[in-house]
Amino acid sequence: MKQCLLHIEPLGVTLSADRGTSLYEVLKNCHLEFPCGGKGLCGNCKVRILSGQVEKTEVHRAFLERKHLSSEWCLACLTVLTEDLTIEIPEGAMDIQTDESEITGNGGKEEYAVAVDVGSTTVVSQLVALHTGKVLATCSGINPQTTYGADIISRIAFAVSDKHQAALLRDLLREEIGKQIAQMLRECPGCIPSRIRLVGNTVMHHLFAGYDVRPLSAAPFQSPLNDGYRYLPSELGWDLPDRCSVEFLPNISHFIGSDILAGIKACGMADSDEYVLLIDLGTNGEMVAGNWQKLWCTSTAAGPAFEGINISCGMRASDGAISGVEFEDGKFVVTTIGGEPPKGLCGSGLVEAVDCLLQQGFIDFTGMTTDEKAGDFQLADGVFLTLADIREFQLAKAAIATGISFLLKYSGIRMEDLTRVYVTGGLGNHLNVDKIKRLGLLSQVPSDRFQVLPNAALWGCKLSLAGRDTAGWKDILQRLVYCPLETAAEFQDLYCEHLFFPYE
Repeated sequence: MKQCLLHIEPLGVTLSADRGTSLYEVLKNCHLEFPCGGKGLCGNCKVRILSGQVEKTEVHRAFLERKHLSSEWCLACLTVLTEDLTIEIPEGAMDIQTDESEITGNGGKEEYAVAVDVGSTTVVSQLVALHTGKVLATCSGINPQTTYGADIISRIAFAVSDKHQAALLRDLLREEIGKQIAQMLRECPGCIPSRIRLVGNTVMHHLFAGYDVRPLSAAPFQSPLNDGYRYLPSELGWDLPDRCSVEFLPNISHFIGSDILAGIKACGMADSDEYVLLIDLGTNGEMVAGNWQKLWCTSTAAGPAFEGINISCGMRASDGAISGVEFEDGKFVVTTIGGEPPKGLCGSGLVEAVDCLLQQGFIDFTGMTTDEKAGDFQLADGVFLTLADIREFQLAKAAIATGISFLLKYSGIRMEDLTRVYVTGGLGNHLNVDKIKRLGLLSQVPSDRFQVLPNAALWGCKLSLAGRDTAGWKDILQRLVYCPLETAAEFQDLYCEHLFFPYE
């Protein structure tokens, strides 16, 4: 069969593939976003054609038009190689949330450990000196599973369709973490860890272990395999001595994983006399409220809008992503991550854009435009916000707000009783608390009670390294009560109520 050459810029890489091969198959390992897993549903895997020709279907052209992309662009998952091509992949350093906080050193003998936050989107590892508490090295990267879907539902669907695909997701994750650990040890030779602890959501926990995720794919969405587990490095293919223990901490329940358990540790909720609320704004929004006596938690499917996915011009929080939006002198003024020219809109930029449109009266409290003749809102050259994007944000916001309202009602905690509200997850350091409040999340809580924790899971995981056993985790788990939002009779009413924006 005839071979086609694919030249990829700015990587400077040339690949060869059979004529008729999808660009999706060729570009899987080139860090291009495939939020829908290459199914042709989201239209986010855009590449620019520098030379050569590709055939485009009506569906393909419609996606490009919806995203305001000219004919020089194509979507990788809808493109088939028919001749030699030179393409350009939009690139930018992703703004991955880490935590450089030191832990309290034990003052003992020289000893090292590794904390790993296994996120759906990113993986972050840190090498810590336990005797001093200092962070010696940090390594992070995109979770390689994102090639097969941006959200955990897509990941589950991919895994359950074929056991070999489940094994692929397992091996990709183990290999990425192994590479990160190896990189940190090259930076710090001789600092061999005595233990490695990992935290992540329930799906990451199952996929890393190679557990069947089928129970998480259908009601009642419960798995019997939520306990923590241990491995030898050799079982994972990691080049470390087997005296180094590898432990993935236990999940709280279905769809509330050990990342939230670590977040509880990070914000000190389990030791607090006063009531505290922790909110993780991600594709699966989790929240915990309580104090040292009792903790209540729940989870709601928010979708990936807070990470800039499923948005027409959405992108991850990387260089060139719009993170701030104002309206001055009759035009939109944007701020981007890294100060680069605007390339798209990340989650925090989406919050800013919707708030700006609402404050300027371009949309009303229902999220609809106040000018029927108005089309899409052009925020910058080539970057637009559509009414469908605003609706996507409303759905995500409503899911989180409903979860919070239900959790507080179930626990009996009043909004005014919350002395501290911690926000972590995809929006990270770029979140404007006042604006997210204006849009309907915890509007009644004073701004000075909010604190953003860029990566509560990593911080909590590091804190866990100070102790050799998991007794502390077991104590927290015993005090946790899961609140079943999915079976709540009032869910639909609360959800519809929170779809709208607050108005006077």
